[in-house]
Amino acid sequence: MSQSSSKQPRNKNSKQRKKLLNRIRPKPSSDSSRPSFIRFVGMTLGQAFKIVFVLILIAGIAFVGLGSGMLSGYISTAQAVEIGNIQSNLTREETRILDKDGQLITTLKSAGSNTEFVSYNEIKGSYIDDAFIAIEDERFYSHPGIDMRRIFSAVLSAVMNGGNPTHGGSTITQQTIKMITGKDDISAQRKIQEWYSAVELEKSMSKEAIMELYLNLVPMANNYQGVQAASKAYFNKNVKDLSLAECALLAGIPNRPATYNPMTEYGRRNCLRRMRLVLGTMLENGFIKLEDYDKALNQEIVFDFSMQDRGEENILNWFVEATLKEVQEDLINKRGYTPELAAMAVYNYGLTIETTMDSEAQAKLERVFQDESLFITNPAVLPNTPEHPQAAITVMDNLPGNEGLIRALVGGYGKKKSNLIFNLATDAKRQPGSSIKPLVVYTPALEVGAISQASYLMDEPKYLNPNDPTKPYPLNYSRTYEGEVTLERALLMSLNTIAADIYANRLGPEVGLAYLKDCGIDRTDETYVATALGGFETGMSTWEMTEAYSVLANQGVYHEPTTYLRVLNQDGTVLLDNSQRESYQVYNPATTYVMTSMLKPIAEAPWNDAKPTNTIAAGKTGTTEFFRDVWFCGYTPYYTAAVWYGYANANGRNISIPIEDGFNACHIWRESMQALHENLTPADFARPDGVINMTICSETHDIANEFCPETRNVLLIEGSPANPDKVCEEHNSKNRKKGNRDEDEEEGPIYAPTAPQPEEDDEGFNQD
Repeated sequence: MSQSSSKQPRNKNSKQRKKLLNRIRPKPSSDSSRPSFIRFVGMTLGQAFKIVFVLILIAGIAFVGLGSGMLSGYISTAQAVEIGNIQSNLTREETRILDKDGQLITTLKSAGSNTEFVSYNEIKGSYIDDAFIAIEDERFYSHPGIDMRRIFSAVLSAVMNGGNPTHGGSTITQQTIKMITGKDDISAQRKIQEWYSAVELEKSMSKEAIMELYLNLVPMANNYQGVQAASKAYFNKNVKDLSLAECALLAGIPNRPATYNPMTEYGRRNCLRRMRLVLGTMLENGFIKLEDYDKALNQEIVFDFSMQDRGEENILNWFVEATLKEVQEDLINKRGYTPELAAMAVYNYGLTIETTMDSEAQAKLERVFQDESLFITNPAVLPNTPEHPQAAITVMDNLPGNEGLIRALVGGYGKKKSNLIFNLATDAKRQPGSSIKPLVVYTPALEVGAISQASYLMDEPKYLNPNDPTKPYPLNYSRTYEGEVTLERALLMSLNTIAADIYANRLGPEVGLAYLKDCGIDRTDETYVATALGGFETGMSTWEMTEAYSVLANQGVYHEPTTYLRVLNQDGTVLLDNSQRESYQVYNPATTYVMTSMLKPIAEAPWNDAKPTNTIAAGKTGTTEFFRDVWFCGYTPYYTAAVWYGYANANGRNISIPIEDGFNACHIWRESMQALHENLTPADFARPDGVINMTICSETHDIANEFCPETRNVLLIEGSPANPDKVCEEHNSKNRKKGNRDEDEEEGPIYAPTAPQPEEDDEGFNQD
C-alpha cells in the first residue's frame, strides 16, 4: 500500500493569494510567425474539441462499456508496469566502458551527461518537489493515482487560454506511467489503461518513490532528462542547492520544453514568465509564504551553461558516444525500454559495456584528424566562413571472425572538446556522389550477368531524363564523350553516361537498390536514374558506407556492424548480447573479387593519392554537386573504411570545397590506413573459386587467338552470360599482317588513362 507523506499543502484558502495569482498569470511569448485571427480561433477550438472529445469518449465508454465488458477488456489487457527492476538497478556505481581487449576506456561520470540520478532523500529539503506538485498535480498526496478534478480543470484552462492549458490533466503518477511505458497515443483505451496502471502503481509504491522516479525521468529540454541533469545544465549546481525561484523555473519547463527552453533567448523569456506562474501556484496552494514569494520574484535569475567545460578527463571520445547511442537504441528496440529509461539505465545502472573499440587504432585516427595539413591545402583559397572544414571516418574489421566489428571512428576535425555533440561519422547524412556506383550499379550488374570485365561500353549522349527526353542526361564532368570504352575505364574515369545506362537499361533500378538494401542501405523507393550517380533524397553516413563496402571486402557476405558485444548488469548478468549478429551472402565471392580488381586502380591513381604505401587497397572516390561533399570509400584485407570531407554547412549554408581540397578525403583515408597498417603483415585479397582469366581481342571483343594484334587480360566470373563465348574469327593467319603486330612485341599494360585527371559526375551530381 502507498505511504502517506508528511508533506501536505498549507493555507490553501487565502483570498489575497488567489487575487494575487490572477494578476500575475503570465503567458509565453510567441515567435514572429503568428497565425491569423481566424486560424488562431480555429486552433483554439480544435485543441479544446480534441480534449473534450476524448473525455466524452472516455466517459461514454465508461458508461456503456461497463455493461458490455469493453472497460473490463481494456483493463484486462493493460500490461503491468515493471518498476522493481528500475528501482533495484538505480545506483551510484559508474558505468564502465571496456575496449576490445577488456581494458578500461573510461567510466561514465554524470557531469556532462544528459541524465543523472538523484535520490528523493537528497532533494526533499529543497523546493523542487513542491514546485512540480503545485504546477503539475496539486493533490498529489491525496489522490489515488488519478484526479478527475484536475482533468476537467485542464479542459477549462484550454478553452480559456486559446487551446493552451496552463496545466495538464494527468497526475504525476500518470505522467510517470507514460514515461516508463512510452505510450502517449490519444485513445480511450490507452487513457483507461493509464488510469488503471496509475492506481495500481500507487498501491505498490510510496508517494516519495513515485516522485523520485518522476523527477529523474521528466524531460527538461535540450535532451536533458531529470531535474539533476537540468540543474547542472542550466545553473551549474546540484538540484539540492537551487533557490526557490530556480526550482520554480525548472518545474515550468516540462509543460512545453521547446517553448520554455532556457538555452534560447525566446525560451528564457517564456520560462521566466512561467516561473512566476509556478511561484503564484505554490503560494496559492500553501507551499510557500508570501514573504518567500516576494523574495523569489525579486531574485535575479543567473543562468550558467558552463557545465560542459569540465576538463579533459570527462570528455568521451567519438567511439564511446557512438556506443552509448547504440546501446540505448538496443535497449529500446530489444528490451522494450522507453528512451527515458534507456538513458537512465546507461548512466545510472552501473553497467559494464564491452565495446569493439581498438584503443590503439582509435588513438591513431584521432591524431590523423588533428593534422591541419590534411584538411587545408591552401589557406588563401578557403571560403569566407568561420566554419573549419570537417571530416569523418568509420573503420570496420575485415579479419575472419571479426567481420562487422567497428574498431574506430572519428566524428569531426580536431580534438573533441565537449560531450553530446553532433557526430559526423554516425549522424550526418551526406550525398555519396560516385562512391555509390560500385554498390548500386557495377557490382549488382556483374552479379546478374549484365556486364563483365570483358564488356565494352559506349560513352555517348544518353537521354535518360523522363521529364526532358530530348536533352542529353546525364552529362560527364568533362562535358565530353570518349566513345567505346572498357568497363575499367568507365569506373576509373567515373563516366556518368555509362553508369546511368547500365542502371536504367541493363540492370534496372529496382535490382540495384535491392542489392544496396542487402548491403545495409535501404533506399528502395528512390528508383530514378540520379540514384546511380549518388543523388538521393537522404544521403549516407560514413557508418553506412563502411557497412556497405565491407560486403565487397568480405567476399560478398554482409555482416551487421556494431560497436559493442555485451552489456552486463551490476551482478554480471547479461542485459544485452550483441555477439551473434545478422550475416548473409549478398554476392558470389567471385563477383566481389572481380569488382575489387577494378577498384584497385582507382585507389592507386596518382591524382587520387589514396593508396597507403604499406598495404594493397581498393576503393572509390565521390564528389557531389557544387563540390559540397567529397568521399573516399575503400578497403584492404584488414579494414574497410569510409571518409567524408566537406563543411558541416550549419544554419542551412551550402559551402563549396575549394578545388585544391578536392582530394582531401583520399588523403585522410590514406593517412588513416597507413597508420592502422603500421605493424601488420602485408596481404592481398584471397582469390575465390569461380574466377577465370581470359585474354580477349581488343578489336572484336571475342576470345583472343594467337593472331589478334591487340589483346586485354580480364578476370571473369565463371558462368556469367556477359562473358565472351566465341573465339575471334576476324584475325587469322591470312589477315595477320592487317594487325601490323610484331610477334615478339611485349604485351603492354591492360589499360592506361590518357590523362591523370579526376573523374567527376554530372550536372547536379558532380562525382569524381
